[in-house]
Amino acid sequence: MASSITPLASISSSVILNSGEQLIVSPDSPKLTEVIVSSGGELILRDYSMKTTVFSGGNVIVSSGGWLTPTTIYSGGNVTVSSAGAAYPVTISSGGNLTLLSGGYANQTTIYSGGNLTASSGGSSYHAAISSSGNLTILSGGSAQYAIVSSGGNVVVSSGGVTNQMSIMSGAMLVSNQDLSSNLHKLCRVPA
Repeated sequence: MASSITPLASISSSVILNSGEQLIVSPDSPKLTEVIVSSGGELILRDYSMKTTVFSGGNVIVSSGGWLTPTTIYSGGNVTVSSAGAAYPVTISSGGNLTLLSGGYANQTTIYSGGNLTASSGGSSYHAAISSSGNLTILSGGSAQYAIVSSGGNVVVSSGGVTNQMSIMSGAMLVSNQDLSSNLHKLCRVPA
């Protein structure tokens, strides 16, 4: 947990959050266009739009109309989006993590090898592209719409998870502990 709050009056249009620094950004904040969150830094975003880059150990929480656009999550970086928060577009590198909770959504997410996208409890993903060894997990209450899973990509759909118009390339892996037979018309397998 970050231990100090960066004074908004002291920042310019871009800022780097280092270990122990926390920045809370809302509509009455000074003009800010980009935040880089490094190890131990934390960004909390509400009703505000900005570019964000998250490095290992960095943490970003988006809610209440906050919008990351665009955002890049590197290995060990963590972004959580909920409560009408959004991220679009998103790039998740190996070891990066994006979690979508109730009311949070992400659009046009590219998940590279070792990257992780999890949608649960009302979180929604749209138009995700999962590369080889990238991971998409849809837990109960979560949904993924129009995802494309390349060869070697991994998708796990838990009971209560929802998929729609997902394209599974040859060599991709889809694991589900629920019966998807009633939704087969919504799933299309695309040959390599």
